[in-house]
Amino acid sequence: MPKFPITDLVSIYKQKRTGNTEQYSDVPDYENVNCVISPSGIDILSSEGGVASYSPFQIFIYDITVQINNGDKIVSGNVSYFVTGSPNLLNNQYIQCWSLLAKQVI
Repeated sequence: MPKFPITDLVSIYKQKRTGNTEQYSDVPDYENVNCVISPSGIDILSSEGGVASYSPFQIFIYDITVQINNGDKIVSGNVSYFVTGSPNLLNNQYIQCWSLLAKQVI
């Protein structure tokens, strides 16, 4: 298996829904997870109302036993990224990792 770069050790917080409230626990569901966090470009994108609000990132997580879903929070140091869309599991003879898009709220 080839070696891939590791840029960050992250903690992952699962998004939990109680009634009509979405929140993250104070304790991470996964800690010290190896990954690569890379900007998807230099753009700052806008959300509703046209206000510049986030930057897109691509994240590769090399531990395929970790469960990742849309809305989960990935924390590296004191920077938070929020998973956007459905993560892709790459699992073949060449690579085993999660590939996902995330946004860093500005």
